[in-house]
Amino acid sequence: MPRPLEGVRVLDTGISTAGPYAARLLGDLGADVIKVEPLAGENTRGLGLRYGDAGYLYHVNNYNKRSVALMLQHPRGRDLFLELVAKSDVVIENFAIGTMDKWGVGYAACREANPAIIYCSVKGFGESGPWAGLRAFDTVTQALCGLMYSTGKPGDPPLKAGPSVCDLMGAAVSSMAALEAGVHAVASGACELVVAGGVDVMSTTPHGATLVPGAMPFGPGVADRYRDAGGLIPAGVAAERLAVELGLDRAALDAVAVRSHARAAVAGARPEVLRVPVRVLDRDRGEVVSPGTSINRDQLPRADLTAEELAANQPLFEPDGVITAGNVAPAADGAAVVLIGSETAAERLAHAPLATIAGVAVTGADPIGHFAGAASAATKALGSAERSLDDLDRIELAEPFAAVVAGWEVALGVEPGTANPQGGGLATGEPTGAVGAILVASLAYALAAGAGSCGLAVVAGGGLGGAVVLRT
Repeated sequence: MPRPLEGVRVLDTGISTAGPYAARLLGDLGADVIKVEPLAGENTRGLGLRYGDAGYLYHVNNYNKRSVALMLQHPRGRDLFLELVAKSDVVIENFAIGTMDKWGVGYAACREANPAIIYCSVKGFGESGPWAGLRAFDTVTQALCGLMYSTGKPGDPPLKAGPSVCDLMGAAVSSMAALEAGVHAVASGACELVVAGGVDVMSTTPHGATLVPGAMPFGPGVADRYRDAGGLIPAGVAAERLAVELGLDRAALDAVAVRSHARAAVAGARPEVLRVPVRVLDRDRGEVVSPGTSINRDQLPRADLTAEELAANQPLFEPDGVITAGNVAPAADGAAVVLIGSETAAERLAHAPLATIAGVAVTGADPIGHFAGAASAATKALGSAERSLDDLDRIELAEPFAAVVAGWEVALGVEPGTANPQGGGLATGEPTGAVGAILVASLAYALAAGAGSCGLAVVAGGGLGGAVVLRT
């Protein structure tokens, strides 16, 4: 089976780990990687334990490449390199800022030789800002980002992680950036079609399943940063605080949940939802309850749910709290994908789009408050689309907690009940990894079915917010 990057040529001028490992990852995906080394060989050839004619690190980072020796500082070496650039798709380098330009093979020269070249420059401190000129070796990066502080034993001096973690992760991100920028440009013509989505199986992998009991998921450095503010808190506690801030009692939150269930029950079958029969497992026994047994109907929503029934639930996070299992989105399994295409692709495939993306936004907000990003992302996305709340015919909003729905309504000044006319996560559950794609898909199908000409999808959590404006 062909690998995804077959036919793509990468020139790797990198040294040490970050650059060469990024190029190696592209080679693993099928790219033809040519390592461009100085006449004496790349610096890791002589480092560490030797295997054959080079050190082990050299082999680990370069095993799937061809190699050529060029003195880039010499005019003839520069000209030969630019001839290779003209026949390649990607250049990767991780030298100090200005080095490639000094040799005459920087981005401008490579772009002149090949206007379609993807130039991936790996820099520890970026290419602008007060630290841009500093060199960043893995040990330096581990120290500055706090990784050394979170390893070893409490009370001991900072301890370097064994592998070159920062170099490796930087390389992975760099290779992905080159991949995103280059694959579609080379293979399909400037990202004509992209599939985006997610999946979550919360029934078997609930939130926090990967945490070690008693461990701090973010390390002591993050805990120190937010100690004066009371520390980072779980999302449920943040929802409790939001409800108190807004003056919302149990009855108000339960009413939001009942409304969501009622709307979802009335909506019934929806064209964007494909229900897949699944086998029923007994977790205690780890086996299928009965061979051939399957679920063909979702457990949610509940059309008969009442406020009186929800009033019997006990608080989850505070003894006298207002957040209960009834006004929190249930755990759910689900997956969603959205196909995003250019106008050219739609015409070529003779496929009319459900909607057009008019604006997008991703924003940061207070990580302690968790959910403030919903309002800021919505405002920014509407601004980029040159639209206002009054222009919207449909709003699809994530519903992790009833308090979040109410808080968003208050923050933007919209009428209660404006969002989610067919119900939301409080009724159907929110598979976290898929919720963004679910909201966009639901919005697109609703607009295509005649719900209006402009809509907004919004999700938030953990101090981040994301929003998309669609129009027909």
